[in-house]
Amino acid sequence: MPRDEDDEKVTAELRDKVKSKMDVAKFFSGFISIFLGLSFKELISLTNSQITAEYVASWVGIFLILISLGFSIATMLSLDRLLMPPELWRIPPTGPTNRAIKNEMVKAWLRLFYTAVICFLGGVIAFLTALTKQIYLPLAIFAVVVIVPYVVFKSLRIGHKIRG
Repeated sequence: MPRDEDDEKVTAELRDKVKSKMDVAKFFSGFISIFLGLSFKELISLTNSQITAEYVASWVGIFLILISLGFSIATMLSLDRLLMPPELWRIPPTGPTNRAIKNEMVKAWLRLFYTAVICFLGGVIAFLTALTKQIYLPLAIFAVVVIVPYVVFKSLRIGHKIRG
């Protein structure tokens, strides 16, 4: 197979990967929007009360979830930019195009989408703290739902070379 056909195939596969990541970011943005609607409804019911730890935790939760929505939208915009022909990028790549697309996709995913997820989880913890009126239960839930799977994922080293 000639080199140009390989490059075109890889480029098409990279663009499909960018599109799938963009779909995930769109779904997450929609989920965040629904969660924000429910959160604002809960916060409105607390506005008549005094400023308590529950009230502050709810506002912290809303703030983190709004930041999460912003990062999720930034992820979608960054990935959308990668779907344009690289020659039309504001700063066209100087090296191989496929490598530039891959690097920019990974950069957007790690710096923007992961930040969106972390802020969202922080917001959920803040809301759980407001609902349960204690901090230990939300932190325990966070540990089980996020930290344990993350440690297992990192220990599996999927996609890495096996040393041995």
